[in-house]
Amino acid sequence: MADNPMDQDYTIPTALPATAYLFDPDSDLTENLHWYGPGKLHPTHLGDTFAQGRYAIIHKLDHSPHTLSWLARDLNTNTWRRLDTVHAATALARPRFRAAAADALGLALAICGHEGPNGSHVCIVWPLDSRKHAFRAGVPWGGDEIPMNADWFMNECAKLRGGVPPLCLHDIGEQEMLAILGRPRLIMADAEMRRRALVSQDLEWDQVPCYLVLRPDRIVDSGSSTEAEVGSDSEGWSERIGQALGLE
Repeated sequence: MADNPMDQDYTIPTALPATAYLFDPDSDLTENLHWYGPGKLHPTHLGDTFAQGRYAIIHKLDHSPHTLSWLARDLNTNTWRRLDTVHAATALARPRFRAAAADALGLALAICGHEGPNGSHVCIVWPLDSRKHAFRAGVPWGGDEIPMNADWFMNECAKLRGGVPPLCLHDIGEQEMLAILGRPRLIMADAEMRRRALVSQDLEWDQVPCYLVLRPDRIVDSGSSTEAEVGSDSEGWSERIGQALGLE
């Protein structure tokens, strides 16, 4: 009989050697260290919280040069969310940014400001049941994508529970969610890695994360999440960002 996957502690990350990044710095499994610095990405670590401690970071979901997407737990409502951190200058300068579409459709649940070592950021909280990503879930690259939705998560959780499904998406426990996505894999960004990755020596240590978190292998960016076809300011997107940052 196979071991029960829940006998493992998935909250303990797997540490990978720096060579996992240095041999392929352009791999899409992790962001590039050059994307950090003043005016760039916000260095985020597992366990960090946002919105005055409301949203706790559990796992990486996706990344781009201007956005980091995280699996987050809403500690106020005990629900699963996706939290994006975007540099404020990027969000204000790009009114067609993807979160504007979600806001226009009523999908963005919350928008808040966050101050970090690289400047001011906007945090957008989404439902985890998102149309913007898909899982390969065992099918070949380029094959039919399986939506990353509540049914998928609940079906995967039912497999862990011996066929008994959770009551809803938010009934899935942290250990179960990490078993579904896979144990977080980290690449430590130590001094040697920073040097070999040509990170600017002018950056302070807190302007680059202590480690990079690889996104789960099964997540595929659908390609529609970078920008959205929406009007520039018709949805009041810039105003909401300004309010989050205390600019209005």
